[in-house]
Formats: sequence, C-alpha cells, structure tokens
Amino acid sequence: MLRTNTIRETAATNAIAFPETSTMVFENLPNFATFGSGGLTVNWPSLEDVTVKNCPKINKFGLGNVDVSQLKFVDVQHPGKEQVDTEIIVADYFKLSDKFSSIEEYQITDSEELNKVLTMKLKPSHFTNLKKFEGKNCDERLNDFISILLERSERLEQLAVGECKLLKYLFNLNDPISAPDGRRKFNNLPNLKTIKLSDLPQLNRIWTKDPTEIFGLGNLETIEVMKCSSLTSLISASAAVKLKKLKVLKLHSCEKIVEVVAMENQGMETQKKVIEFQSLSNLELMGLSNLIKFHRGNCGLEFPHLNSLKITNCPQMVAFTTGFASAEEASTADEKSFTLLSELELDGCGKLRYVIPSDILPRFQNFKKLTVSNCDSLEEVFAFHGELSPGVTMLSQLNELVLTQLYNLVHVINTKFGNARFFESLKILRVEYCKSLKQLYLPFLAGSLKLTEIKISDCETLKEITMTKDILFPELNSIVLANLPNLSAFSPGTSELPSLESLKVVNCPALKIFVSKDLPSTSNNCFFNSELLQKLKILNIENQKGVEKLWHKNLPSESFCELEELILMESNDLLNVIQSSMLMRYEKLKKMTVQGCKELKEVFELENVITENKNEEILPHITELILNNLPNLEHFWNKEPQVSAFKNLESLQIIDCDSLERLFSLSTAKHLGNLKLLKLYGCKNMKEVLYNVDDSGSSQNEDIFFPEVECLILKDLPSLESFCAHSCNFEWPKLQAVRVSEVPKMMKFSEGNQITPKLNAVYVTFIKKCWQGNLNESIVYLWNQHKHYTEFSYESAH
Repeated sequence: MLRTNTIRETAATNAIAFPETSTMVFENLPNFATFGSGGLTVNWPSLEDVTVKNCPKINKFGLGNVDVSQLKFVDVQHPGKEQVDTEIIVADYFKLSDKFSSIEEYQITDSEELNKVLTMKLKPSHFTNLKKFEGKNCDERLNDFISILLERSERLEQLAVGECKLLKYLFNLNDPISAPDGRRKFNNLPNLKTIKLSDLPQLNRIWTKDPTEIFGLGNLETIEVMKCSSLTSLISASAAVKLKKLKVLKLHSCEKIVEVVAMENQGMETQKKVIEFQSLSNLELMGLSNLIKFHRGNCGLEFPHLNSLKITNCPQMVAFTTGFASAEEASTADEKSFTLLSELELDGCGKLRYVIPSDILPRFQNFKKLTVSNCDSLEEVFAFHGELSPGVTMLSQLNELVLTQLYNLVHVINTKFGNARFFESLKILRVEYCKSLKQLYLPFLAGSLKLTEIKISDCETLKEITMTKDILFPELNSIVLANLPNLSAFSPGTSELPSLESLKVVNCPALKIFVSKDLPSTSNNCFFNSELLQKLKILNIENQKGVEKLWHKNLPSESFCELEELILMESNDLLNVIQSSMLMRYEKLKKMTVQGCKELKEVFELENVITENKNEEILPHITELILNNLPNLEHFWNKEPQVSAFKNLESLQIIDCDSLERLFSLSTAKHLGNLKLLKLYGCKNMKEVLYNVDDSGSSQNEDIFFPEVECLILKDLPSLESFCAHSCNFEWPKLQAVRVSEVPKMMKFSEGNQITPKLNAVYVTFIKKCWQGNLNESIVYLWNQHKHYTEFSYESAH
C-alpha cells in the first residue's frame, strides 16, 4: 500500500519520484522483487513510515532510494533474518542516503519544518558538516535546534536567525554541552565567522550566560543585529576581549540597547582592562534610540583598524568613547584608536557637542569623508583642546566634508587653531542649515587645492566666508551660495577660478560683490569686477539687492566666454542684463531666463556696440529665452541691432511684462528662422508684436517667413491690436497650434496674407476653438463674438 498524491517522471534520466508519499506498506508478496524494472530509478523524497513483511524475494535496492534521516518508523520482517538488525535489512531494500550527515547549508523556514527535524532520529554524524544555517519564522523551539548545532556543528561558519517572534535568547549555555560521543565541550562553534539576527522582538540576550569560556568567539568576523527591540546590550566586556577577528559590527533599530559592551560587576580590576577591537574595520550603530555610550564602564576601548564608523539616530548618546564624538568636555581619546579611520557619519545624535578634539586630530591621517547632520547640540566640529605644534597640517587626506542641520554649530574650525592648516585634499565642501554659524573660517594649506564643489546654504546668521590667502582652486567646478541673508563677504583668497563651470548665488541680498578682496567697496554697483571665470557655463543669480549691473567693463576678456545658461531672478536694482561691452562674449549662450527684476528697463544695452565684422551675430546659439514679471521692461534692447540676432532661438516666452509695447522689428524677425514656440502672456500694454522701424512704409507687402514655428500663444493682452500693423505676408508652414484668449482689441491677426497650411483651428481655451477658413477670418470672428457678448452684457446691465 502506498499513500501518495503525485508522481513525477523524468524520462531523460529514467527515474520516477513520489514526492508526497509518506507511508509504504508491503505485506505477504512472496514473488515481489523490485518496485521498478528495466533500470528505472525510484525516489521517495518524503517517505517516513516503512512496513515490509513476508516479501522474501525483494532485490538489493529493489525498493528505490530514500534518505535515512527522514525515516521515523520502520517495521521490516524477513523470513530467516529474524536476528539481523533492522537497519541492515533496510539497507538491503533501499539505496540509502543521509543528507544531514553531508549537508553544508541548511535552512528552516517555519515551525512545521522545525518540528520535523526535532522529531527525527539523529545520528552522531548529522549536521557535523554544516557550514551555513538560516532559521526564519520559527517558534522558541529553535533554541533546541541551535543547541544541537552547539554540540556537533564544529564546522559552522554562518548563522542567521530572523522573524522568530517568540525567541528570547539564541544560545543556551546553562546546561553542560556534550559532543555526540558524550565528551564535555568547552569551545563550541569554533569556526563561526558570521552571526546575523533580524526581527527578533523578544530577544533580550544572545547567550544565556557569559560565553567567554564555552563559546568560540575567536573567529567571529561579522555580527549584524537588526530589529531586536528587547536587547539592552550586545556582549559583556570579558567576551568582547575575545573578538580578535571581528571586522564588521552592525546594530540597527534595537531601541532598548543602552550600551554595546555591557558593564560587569566583577570589581575595579575587571573594569579597568583595555578592550581592543584589533580587527574591527566597519562599525554601524543606527536607530538605537536609548544608546548612551559604546561602553559605560571604565574599560579602555581601542579601535586601531577602524575604517568606517556610522552612527545615526542615537538621540541619547552622550559619547561614542571618551574624548570622541562627545557631549562631555573635550578630552584625550584612547591612544591607539582612529589612526586608520577613513569615513565617519553622525546623524541624529542630538546630545553631542563636538566631533573630534584638536589633540587627536593629527592621528587622522587616513580620514577621507566626514558627514555630520541633525545633531542639534553640536557646537564645534573640531573642538580646540590643548596646544598644537606650529605649522602642523590637519586632515590632509579629507576629501569630503558635509555639515547639515546643525542648529547650534558655532565653529567648523575655531580661530584658536591659529596657524594650523587644514584640508589639503578636500574636494567637496557642503555646509547647510547651520543657523548659529556666523563665520565660516577655512584655513586651507597655501598652494593649489583639489576642491571641486562648494555649497553653503540656509545659514541665517552667516556673515562671511573666509579662506586663507595665497591659495589656488585649479579644479573648483561648482559654487552654490544660497539662502544666506546676512552674507556680506565671500573671500576665497583669489579671484581666479579657472575651472568653475556652475555658479549659483540665491537669496544672498547682502552680498554686493561676488569675490570680496582687500579692496574698498566699489561704487560701480557691479556684481562681477575682476574675477577670472573662463570656463563658467551655468550662472544663476537670484535676489541680489543693490546690484545695478552684473559685470564691470574691466573684467578679464576670457571671463564668461563659455557661458551656456543664464538665470537672473528677483534682482530688483538691475537695470539691464547684458551691456554692450559684454555682448559679443556670449556666443555660446543657449538658455536665458530673466524674472522678477522690478527696475529692469532693457535686456540688452547696445548703445556702444561696435562691430567691424558685419557677419558677427548677437547670441547666435541661444535656443530658449524667458522674460517673466518684468513690470518696467520697455525695450528688448535700447537700440536696433545692426547685425543678426537669435538665429537659433527655438522658444521665446514673454510673460507679465506690462511696460513692453512692442517686441521685435521686422528686420529682427527675419532672423528667427528656428523659432518653434512664441508665447506672449499678461503683457498689459503690448500693442503689436512685430513693428516696422522704417516709418516710410517701405516694408509694405514684405514677406516674413517663420519656417519652424509650431505653436503661437497670445493670452491676456488687453492692448494688443495686431500681430503686425504693417501689411506683410506671413508664411507659417509648420504652424499647428494657435491659442488666442483675452485679446479684446485684436480685430484681425495682421495686415497682409497668412499662409498656414497645417492650421485648422484657433483655440480660445483648451477645449473651445473656432476656424473660419484662415487665421485672419478666425480672429475677426472671435473679435465679433467678444463685441456682441460685451454689448449684450452692457444692455442687460442697464
């Protein structure tokens, strides 16, 4: 009799499997010899109960293959072999395997599977070759299985346990541990290298008692503990001493942990020992909301090979160790620590007052990255504590310094450091949201620096940024100064920034001059005066007060010649954007946005433009131009250009420029051969878009060709009477979308013919549209509709 549901056949290997068969009963079959003939291999992967009685002719291995470790009940009766051991007879009937004797990796995924392995008959060889074990979603009986591993799995290297909601401890060391042969064991799991524990909410200890003498700690390389919310400490001080090979230690989201290495009540002698984590290179303490200190006792701590230290969201931490990342008075840290530290991140450590005291700074010769954020009580990054050797260079390998949301930060580097020099290799400097910082003092080592990025933003009280004189920035690529309302001086020690490609100065209204030098305040009200910015590609200036002109006429001739994008916003005192002396430098400019400059009267000042070469062009590569909210803008330029302009312009948007009456002359319009979008919106006094400079009428019946225009938007233009008042023929071969809305005085689109082969509608809204056969007639129709509606509304009101 077979109890089974499924049969699987594999033709290629001439095998058959019964994966769900758990019980086999063969009785009184005198001629039964084999279950499968013709070389067929039969496998029983789930067989647990076997009964064979009075079947004398069964061949050797005639019943197939079975794993002996899963057999729970065996009743075999063979005539003439009553005295032979049952296991020997079973070995005749089945070809036996024993996976638990040879298995190297094993996983238990639920309590049902755990129950099966705990109830099976264990042999001395079971789990002796196991190297990797993972247990998940199991009940507290997982402790019993781990005890089995303690007894016999001397080759175990990796142990992972997760999502076991009832587990209170991992290793039961209260009972004597014996090997399968009965010998007492004192060095259990001697080859264990990795312990990973996750999501064990009831776990309050890893070992039931001090593991020092009975557990193999000497080869542990990695310990990771995550989401174990009942754990108050990780390991005792005496056990920590044994962790000679520990390289990685990560503790995440263990809310009740108060200290990592627990204090011991064994007298002062024990408390004064030095715990050296001689191999530890990577340490992470994250989301430990009650952590006070790595170790609260009197033991010294040394981290001679620590390379990366990350401490985040530990709001109660008063110190990592004595004299380092501390809320206490600056003091000397352990002598052998941090000499190899390369990366340090502190975030959400609300009680810390400083990071590194001055007397141990010389140790940090390999320090490359420092990130400090959300530490509300931090007053100094580098606390001054004791005298320094004259002329010493600090943090010479640091290449990234990021300080953000440090609301009580007073000093990055205290001026008490005197002649000490810092940051020989610094590449990235970011200081953000440090509202108590009044002065940013950066005593760089004289000479060429490797700095590539500076970002200083949202520091409300910052007044000056000062750097050492006689320094060069040959690699500086980006500068951002943003939301610094009191910044009045930016003094980088040089006005030459030969590699700068991006400059953003936003909401720094007190900064009148970009680079402040040892010069009296200039009276020309120019933001740029003598700076060498020969590679600048992106310039963004917003909310600069008191600046009437961006550039001084004596700027180095190489400056701004590579500019590709210009953004000017909310600079209320600015009179024009580009003066004649600078105009021909911008041949590479591609995008320009001017917005919210209340006093701006003209975009381009052309009064003194002298061009010997008639082939010269104004902004020949600009593709996008946006003018927005310029209430006093009267002219695009103060003088009609004598050379072509904007030949590659694709998008032109003029929005809320109430003083602008006309846009371009017909002669300028002829150069707009690549224009695709023209949007005019909210310009209250605009009367016509294109106008004729020559009043003699010589432009009558002139042809104007816009070969690429696809979209034209005229909206909220209450004074607009015509696109062009002169009789010109306009050709728009690609025009497909026209929107005309709130243009009450426009009786027709323009004098002259409008050739629009692809246009079939004029939209008033996104849904409402009309078409009367051509553009002019459609505008006439809309004007009449508006007129009739206005008259009807007036009559109804009276």
